[in-house]
Amino acid sequence: MQRLRDLPRTLFGMRLYANAFYLWVNGIVTSVSGFIFWIVAARLYDAEDVGLAAAAVAALMLLGVVSNLGLGLGLIRFLPEAGNRAVSLLNGSFTLGALAAAAIAIAFLLGIPLWSPSLAFLREQPLQFVLYTLFAMCVTVGTIQRLAFMAIRRAEFALFANAGASVLKICAAVALAMFSAPFSIVGAWGIAPIVSMLAVSFWFLRRAHPSYRPAIRVRNWPSFDILSYSFGNYVSTLLFMAPGFLLPIMVVSQVGGEGGAYFYVAWVAGTLLTSMAYSLSLSLFSEGSHYRDGLGQGLWQALGTALVVSAVGAVLLLLTADKLLLAFGSDYAREAAGLLRLLALAALPACVTNLYLGVERVRKGIRRLILITLVVAGITLGGSYVLLQSQGIEGVGIAWLAAQCVGAAMATGQYLFERRRLIRTLRPRIPQLS
Repeated sequence: MQRLRDLPRTLFGMRLYANAFYLWVNGIVTSVSGFIFWIVAARLYDAEDVGLAAAAVAALMLLGVVSNLGLGLGLIRFLPEAGNRAVSLLNGSFTLGALAAAAIAIAFLLGIPLWSPSLAFLREQPLQFVLYTLFAMCVTVGTIQRLAFMAIRRAEFALFANAGASVLKICAAVALAMFSAPFSIVGAWGIAPIVSMLAVSFWFLRRAHPSYRPAIRVRNWPSFDILSYSFGNYVSTLLFMAPGFLLPIMVVSQVGGEGGAYFYVAWVAGTLLTSMAYSLSLSLFSEGSHYRDGLGQGLWQALGTALVVSAVGAVLLLLTADKLLLAFGSDYAREAAGLLRLLALAALPACVTNLYLGVERVRKGIRRLILITLVVAGITLGGSYVLLQSQGIEGVGIAWLAAQCVGAAMATGQYLFERRRLIRTLRPRIPQLS
């Protein structure tokens, strides 16, 4: 009987680490395949076409972030409670995300003469206009689908679908090279999310959730509670991602393109270490939504693991940052090593910040989610703007480290405050965080 009672906690731990691992590897696959895709494109297409296509793809990825409305995070929190409504909730979320993406993509394309005339090739022909809109819809639905696998606790299917799509994307870049135009590169990139979305809808989701059948759901939208929760997470996610979107632009505008190159290489390498804690946070969010009683234990397990892995990674980067960057050239090793070491140090407090966000998502603490992500983003962006002039790109690392330390302090303070309050209320019993 004791073993049976301990089984949920054991499964909690197993799925916690398994889903986090799949999610982290999925991010690595995306980064590596993207790097290979652009190397292939650079060798097969004109440099001007590659530059225009890169801007169009970056805009496409941004449209996917803006259009998903936080619906994937809403699925992680509410799908375990949906019961017979699970399939309707999945299809309703996919449909709503696709419609939002279509509307935002069309608005973006119509407004290109105002904010990005160089991307006019995206709307020169009706077919290109339609295809770019379709790409944006599939990117958005694919984002929600990946988080749906987290809600079902089967993140490995997201990895399988993404790996196949990544290979297809690179092959398409070679196959379409005969047309040698910027939209050929965009089309090669956009084929992958279409195929991935179809494969997930008609194959992978049905394996992960046997009762699932794809359908366009225009009735029975997700409830107001789910939409309000999703929107709160949507705001906090945009704040969380704001430094990654805005810092490259800020760095280039203040220190120039060369400094921007040094910054970007160090930023990608440093945040790869931080992404491990983010993956654990999403997995903790998923497991906690299924097993609320195990949330406290899962938090401490995940935090211990994240701190150990981050500490080992930080030590390695502190010792070898300049040597690792030699792969990009001696200039990168000289100019970017200091920034990479600061980003490595920031990975430790980022463990506390990220895992606290996972706990608050389970507890529906939307105000605290928005507050902590707003503070971290504000310190990072404001501090970077001030320090770039005096410290160069290392100023970004100082601001990022300070922001993560403040976020970790806020999370720890909130936890200790709640713990003391609960101890006073329920003495002598000390409850777990739930």
